[in-house]
Amino acid sequence: MLSKSAIVKFGFTALQASAIFTTRTSRPCSTIEFPHIAGRNGTVRILAQRQSVTGLVQVAEELDTGFRYMRCDHSLLGGVWIGEERVGSLKTTRWENPPAGGTDLEGVKLGDPIYSAFMLQDAMRLFERGPTAPPTEGQSALVIGLGAGIMARALDLLNIQATVVEIDPAVHEYAYRFFNLTGHPPVPRQDLFVSPYTIHPRTAQSHHMDGRKYVQERAKFVNSLSQDARDEQRYDYVVHDVFTGGSVPAHLFTKEMWDDVKTVMRPDGILAVNFAGYLVSDASRSILTTLEESFELCRIFHDRIEEIDSGLSKDDEFINVVFFCTQSPSIDLSIRESDDNDYVNSHLKRYLFTRFEKLEIPSERILGSEFSPARTHREDYILTDQWNILAVAQQKTAVDHWKLMREVLPAETWEAY
Repeated sequence: MLSKSAIVKFGFTALQASAIFTTRTSRPCSTIEFPHIAGRNGTVRILAQRQSVTGLVQVAEELDTGFRYMRCDHSLLGGVWIGEERVGSLKTTRWENPPAGGTDLEGVKLGDPIYSAFMLQDAMRLFERGPTAPPTEGQSALVIGLGAGIMARALDLLNIQATVVEIDPAVHEYAYRFFNLTGHPPVPRQDLFVSPYTIHPRTAQSHHMDGRKYVQERAKFVNSLSQDARDEQRYDYVVHDVFTGGSVPAHLFTKEMWDDVKTVMRPDGILAVNFAGYLVSDASRSILTTLEESFELCRIFHDRIEEIDSGLSKDDEFINVVFFCTQSPSIDLSIRESDDNDYVNSHLKRYLFTRFEKLEIPSERILGSEFSPARTHREDYILTDQWNILAVAQQKTAVDHWKLMREVLPAETWEAY
């Protein structure tokens, strides 16, 4: 099974990486009929592609191994297993139960994700929130960054109402068509003619805009309400996953961003922030330092399930981590035991959740000792709108990101247009 930490790397900003490494098809996308067999050995079936806001967005299937994926230029946005032998349900290997990923609009059965990172974010539900938390069916979540829609769909299956904020409408359309995101059709709702920032959080909704813009405006709306009315308009969870093109947008990781997130999230809510990069680096240190400055408590977990028993062996390898944070001083982020209701028919989720605590990374592993630069010059690592080292900190590894992409997935998947 592929691990996202073995797939994703980052470096230059998304625009730089795209400009340097993106290859364009010699035929305009509009002249290609889909599905289209491509690749040197005919092992890639392209289902759809088009030039959009963030680059050339494509959905295709790798036929030898048997998985479907979405990419934007040379960034992998998501992927699931396909084929009868890879899409078995949790309770049986036959089709008496629905497959983990459901079916797409054409009835194709979809399995678990080919990597574990999105499942790792869903572990936010395992943290104890105390007696004030509403029951699951009364909860809501803000999802910033859609990708293939795997996290948003997981919330839909649990009746947790999701607000999806995705800047690229092509990504949203393809997640709906090819990855079973049927709870969030890419068409405007009638009630979206009102301000998108004022819609109740327990209403399934989608918005095509920058995540920072949505959170800023939503925070203004919440602050305009009476104190008693605010919690009703706040989210139980905020899922933050904006990695693309080998980097993350620096403006979505500042203290000002997290201050607005705290406003739109319930006091007992949980924030899940995905990050891909070197475990010990200025980028990871600045993100963690800023989160710790903004929230009462954070815990960090990795997705290297192949190292679940041995522990992480190296600090200078790319890895996918999720920071889970709370703003409540009364929540210690203790983890409850998972059960069948949490797995929603997923083999991968059961494996991950039952071993979740083994994946924790001590903050000292990233920040170092009290004498390290990250500790003694802590203020230099706090990201703000006026002081933000994140873009520069990500620049050095862009070429490594592209090289690793071509190692962990067949070259045909990146060359097929």
